[in-house]
Amino acid sequence: MFATDGPACVARWPLVRVVPGQTTVVELLSAEWIRLVTHYHRATTLCLETEKCPLCFYLPARVYWYLPVHLQASGTMGLLECSNTACSTLETRLRFLDLKLEAGLILECSRQGKKSPVRLEPVGPSGRLRSAPLELWGSALFAVYRLPPIAPRERLEDYGDRVADRVAARAEVIVASVKAGKKQ
Repeated sequence: MFATDGPACVARWPLVRVVPGQTTVVELLSAEWIRLVTHYHRATTLCLETEKCPLCFYLPARVYWYLPVHLQASGTMGLLECSNTACSTLETRLRFLDLKLEAGLILECSRQGKKSPVRLEPVGPSGRLRSAPLELWGSALFAVYRLPPIAPRERLEDYGDRVADRVAARAEVIVASVKAGKKQ
């Protein structure tokens, strides 16, 4: 009945909120991106990313890319959520400045308006290499979506297979809610 495997959940890291008109300075903790496709109906939920995803029939899908960061102002860890546009622009700027995406890279994050994409401007390496392992920050990311943590040395693809049934069950509940809302 009881096990000593460790906690069943992980503390989630906050998503970095970039306020329009202000600059947020962050330091990357990893060069690994996690790409997630999501749907929104009262809350954001993960897409199954298969032809059998019931949510894709009813709701639009949005793609987000996530990076773990250290916020310079507060000294806390967070998750930087980026659109395709922000990622593409960052990669172009890195090539232009002859930099590479790596742990320790300092970025200035800004946005012009509430609905405009986050603009990521590379400043340069911090000189210190702080790195967060995927199972740590990936688990914190998936905690946002109420999913279990990634096991040590578990590949992201294997983790996806492990939690697919849980994501599919949530999708079915949301589809039922969408259908019920359309009948009214």
